[in-house]
Amino acid sequence: MVTVEQIKEKLPKWPDKVIEEWLLYFANDIGWPPAEPLGTDRWGGILGNRPLSWWAEVEWKEEKVDCSRAQLSDATQQRIAAVSDPIYANTASDVEKGQYRRPFQYILENGAFANPALAMRDGGRLHFIDGHHRLAALTDLREKAPDALFAKPGRQRPATEQTVWIGTHAKGELPLT
Repeated sequence: MVTVEQIKEKLPKWPDKVIEEWLLYFANDIGWPPAEPLGTDRWGGILGNRPLSWWAEVEWKEEKVDCSRAQLSDATQQRIAAVSDPIYANTASDVEKGQYRRPFQYILENGAFANPALAMRDGGRLHFIDGHHRLAALTDLREKAPDALFAKPGRQRPATEQTVWIGTHAKGELPLT
């Protein structure tokens, strides 16, 4: 069982919450640390084809940010469409449906992400690194959900402003994917 402390050996400046939210599951699923160079294994996609030495230069800050579609990078918009479109076309697998429905239900009931997603600024837009299912659910609740879904007392369409971990690389660089 990989621990937060073991991951912090490679990423010492990272907040525990960022590690818990993003890397811990994968570390316990596919092993830790990732091989360098990353190659074509799963870590390459997770880490945006950047080595851990690059990620060690990323600082994280929790911020409330506008997560409306206009504020999202093109790559992020494509990723949330890849999550949402199969749901609405009824072609998503049961696993994909579950990965979407959990954040959808949480946001519907609470108006916010259960845990902050992770993003980096790409110019004036947000490039999300983790949390695409949450972001797809938020976008769909704002743009596609019928008004009747919000008829239950206490429910309202969620705000576009959400708490997100914003990463900033020391050289202003972004992940490659």
